[in-house]
Formats: sequence, C-alpha cells, structure tokens
Amino acid sequence: IAADFKGLVDTSDYERKAKEMGAKREVKEWQKAERALMKREEGLTERLADLSMGGSLREIAKTAAEIRQMADAPMDSDERRMARRAIGGVAISARENVRALFEQESYAEAVSLLELLAALRPGQSRTYYDLARASAFNRDTKRAHEALKQAAAAGFSDAPRLETEPAFAKLKKEAAFQETLAAIRANPPEPERNGGGRARF
Repeated sequence: IAADFKGLVDTSDYERKAKEMGAKREVKEWQKAERALMKREEGLTERLADLSMGGSLREIAKTAAEIRQMADAPMDSDERRMARRAIGGVAISARENVRALFEQESYAEAVSLLELLAALRPGQSRTYYDLARASAFNRDTKRAHEALKQAAAAGFSDAPRLETEPAFAKLKKEAAFQETLAAIRANPPEPERNGGGRARF
C-alpha cells in the first residue's frame, strides 16, 4: 500500500513499520522452525536411547541407516546438522555408559549399546573390539568372533592386547580366533593407518 502512495505523500513511516512487521514475521517463522527442529531432534535422540536398551538388530540397523543417510547428505541443511548432532551426542553418551556397564559386568546391556554405536558409526575398530569383548563376556561366542573380524577389517592392530584379554580366554584355541589374530597381527599400527581408534577400556 505504501508503495502506491510513494512520491505523493511521505510514506517513510509506513515503510518502516511494514519492514518491522516483515522482520517480526520472519523471526517468528524462524523461531517456529527452530522449535520444530529441536522437538524432532529430541524425538530422534529418545528413539536411539530406546534402541540402545535392547532394540533388535534389525531395528537398530534400519534406524541407524536412516539417520546416517540424513547425516551424510551432500548439501548442508538443518536436517543434516540435526542428524550429525544426534549421532555425536549418542556416541559420547555411549562411550561413557559402556565403560560403566563393563565395570558393572552388565554385558548384555553393553552389547546393545555397542551394536547401536557400531551401526551409527561403522568402521570404528575400537567399537568392534569392545563389542567382541562384551559379546564374549555375555557368552555369545558367534557374535564375539564376528565383531573381532570386523575389528580386524577396520584396522585393529593391538595383537598383544587381544591375546591377553580375559574375555577371549576360552576362544583362543578356536581356529576362527587364530585366523582373526593373524589378520590383526598383519595390520599396520593404527596411528599410521587411520589416526588411532584403539580400544581403551
């Protein structure tokens, strides 16, 4: 409206108010979008927390794949940043909780948490090694062997630690363990290969 009368009367006051109203609308829309994003991120984090407490491997794999797809999107977006924050937050929390679960000998819970962490951040030798330990302590020999193979494939190279780990005492005589041990011995030291990643607890 102000534009229709511009040049005929002094419309500067109207223009200023119109800009202020427009700015307020933009701010409100931005705040609304931010609240919606925060709510979605909270829901995502809660969903991951539920899975970490005993979700099936199928559910974990499906959910993790969906979140990684968002996090790995080529273009920057609110959704990509949200997914990356969620993964980062879960990873930090998982590391702290896994340590406590090992100390409490709550190995089944540790397995669930590490399965989620491995699905969200695949290729981490430290995660696979800890998953193998937790599985072995939890008397799941098959998963322990699988996780050790994954650790070896991801570059785990600390053979002495593997050989002296109490969790694997009953696995040492098995051919599958010896094969994985040989693969781990053949790996170059991790700091030279991928910047680290060795298990620390």
